[in-house]
Amino acid sequence: MAKLDEIAKFTKESNKLIAKSPYSKNIEKLLAMPEFGRVPYDGDITKLYYKQPSNCHGTLFYVLGLGNLNFPRFADKKIMNRFLNENCESGKEENGIVTFSSLKRGFQHCGLYLGKAAGKDTIFHQPNTGEEYCVEPVTNYLIFYPEADSIVFFKFKDKKNLWVPSYLNEKD
Repeated sequence: MAKLDEIAKFTKESNKLIAKSPYSKNIEKLLAMPEFGRVPYDGDITKLYYKQPSNCHGTLFYVLGLGNLNFPRFADKKIMNRFLNENCESGKEENGIVTFSSLKRGFQHCGLYLGKAAGKDTIFHQPNTGEEYCVEPVTNYLIFYPEADSIVFFKFKDKKNLWVPSYLNEKD
């Protein structure tokens, strides 16, 4: 019973974090349709980032409300890396970004850091390309993807003047 109580507490507290997030509308939309991450965009398939289901980077761009996105897309990790370099600095803040890296693969994953729920650092993310969106403790990602051996938290330098990849401004 203690485990169920712990899960209930985490769920209640993470829902409060989502509700107070400036990105709550987009997060709640994706949580209501978690399977949406498995469906590739069926518009102009001549563009690489439309050819596959969304991933963590494209999901984060969508959640942050960047560009003209009506839904998450696939985004290359090099683009997310540039976004982080241009717009962020190391530091932990609610509604900031958390990244996961490994010595073998380098930067590999990101999500929106929501804050602490039931004493646990909590993220909203898409765990892998084509997987359902979720809210979970940061440590869960490390359990299922043990090759991730580095976690870095980022805060925004200036949310009003973000560098945005140009393709995000194309109309869906």
